[in-house]
Amino acid sequence: MMRLLARIALLLLPIGLAVGLAVVLDAYMVSASLLGPTWSRPDGIKVIDGTTSPVMTQAVADAVAGWNQSPYIHFNLQQRTYTGLRNHAVVIHEAPGYIGGYAQYDQANGHFRYVLITLGAVAHSEFDPLAWHQYGACHELGHALGLDHTYDPDSCMGSRSPHPSAADFAELEVIYGGH
Repeated sequence: MMRLLARIALLLLPIGLAVGLAVVLDAYMVSASLLGPTWSRPDGIKVIDGTTSPVMTQAVADAVAGWNQSPYIHFNLQQRTYTGLRNHAVVIHEAPGYIGGYAQYDQANGHFRYVLITLGAVAHSEFDPLAWHQYGACHELGHALGLDHTYDPDSCMGSRSPHPSAADFAELEVIYGGH
């Protein structure tokens, strides 16, 4: 069986070398996993928190504080009623009856113009509501910084951790360290 797998791997090597190398690098967290766009001014990213439930508001504040431990970015958190998108800002709102979250963004010249984060107001039944929402907020704010999913078990970008990991901060240094 091993010989058969080795032969298949050798046959596919010329075709999938770049893809295979990217997977291996990502698995070992050697390179930054980027979504594409980044912020042109990462030291003052406005986060407009339009969530209304106390648990969700606390989760967003905790996630912002977690990401603000990086010396390469800084979120400026503002509590406001959600009234729509704002340029050069991350806008967070909650969706009643929805579990999970997602980030949508618009970009120009390789930089974010805005990011809209929708967080489900319903916590997954297997988790403590605050921990679930901390994970969701941390994960979606990671996308808002330009990070993609990772295999790091300590990261909110790859597991159910409610906090960014040292590898996440290293990726932020790769992305924003030259600003």
